[in-house]
Amino acid sequence: MTPPRTSSGAGGGDAALPKELPGVVALVGDEERRKERLLAELIDRAGPDASVVSWQKDAAERPESEVARLLSDHASRPLFGGTKVLVARDGDALLKRAQKSLVAAIDVASGNRMILLCRNLDQRTSFAKKLKKAGGLIVCQRPRVDTDAGGAVPPGSELVREILADAKRHSLDLDPRAAAELAGRTGNDLLLASNELEKIAVHLGGGGKVTVAIVDALVPQSAAWDQFQLFQEVATGQAGRALKRVRGMLSRGTVDRSGRRTTDPRSISLALVALLHQRLRTLARFRVLQRQGLPKEEMQRALRIRNPGQLFYLGKEASLPLVAAAETAVEALAEADRGLKLGQPPKVLLERLVVRLARAAVRGAGDGAAGRSGGAPGGRRW
Repeated sequence: MTPPRTSSGAGGGDAALPKELPGVVALVGDEERRKERLLAELIDRAGPDASVVSWQKDAAERPESEVARLLSDHASRPLFGGTKVLVARDGDALLKRAQKSLVAAIDVASGNRMILLCRNLDQRTSFAKKLKKAGGLIVCQRPRVDTDAGGAVPPGSELVREILADAKRHSLDLDPRAAAELAGRTGNDLLLASNELEKIAVHLGGGGKVTVAIVDALVPQSAAWDQFQLFQEVATGQAGRALKRVRGMLSRGTVDRSGRRTTDPRSISLALVALLHQRLRTLARFRVLQRQGLPKEEMQRALRIRNPGQLFYLGKEASLPLVAAAETAVEALAEADRGLKLGQPPKVLLERLVVRLARAAVRGAGDGAAGRSGGAPGGRRW
């Protein structure tokens, strides 16, 4: 489960394309809706006669010959018709194969354009530095999301403002309270939020007033948002809120980013147990590496994290009370997993797990306070 990310200065609002662009443009970040809009704008700029070619990693072809063919296409001037727009949807894979070769492609003046869609780009590399200087590095990060003490998204947050702006594009008069409710159900996944707004627009016949009641009736909770919030609640000992969230997920079902709806209690329970276990083990391992003073680059490799920005969130979450009681928590998760696979009732097992994790977090908070005041530390160090 990936926590919400803060947006950089380039990520807030709709990232704009500069008038002059180099031969290579990289749309970087996890805000897929914005990346798709900028991609469409780049294709429109190429003109009606442009040909659009999508690059996909080909396992049957040697990587060096595949990249050479792509770079040759990028550098060749068209004999007839318009220019070429080479779109690499798996830009991360292309950069992994040919980042050094792509440095020279930035200055190619053939009139063609190569567009890389990337989840992450290390901005310390020579390619990223040169691309940024040329104006071809466009950051598309999700908006910042803030929650109040009850876990709700306040109406004045950056995320709500983004959703309200998107609602206007769908000709919807979205009440700010309804926008906050929608934000609380989709998290800061604006692609998912936009899909839900489109569904509401169809329901209302193309536009109209959107109230909290309409959002409540039509928009289910996002699985990713629920999982993130659930971990925060059990990790801080908030058993009541966590139980309420779990019961809501089991009764309403959840949807993933592609819009697939899941209502099977066993499937939901198995996924939650696996994700909670993965997050807890990652945080416990992070604490060990942090104590060892491992540099960030080595820590990222050891944890198999693609996005270095995740280290920031791991650093914040590593101090959560549940992580101090990781041994007890992992035992509870393993027991719940065994029970589910043996066919025991998922609702009972999941609710019992939530209570056990919240209690472990409370004990972890007490042990941490005792350790800071000179008392005996609790549990084994991970």
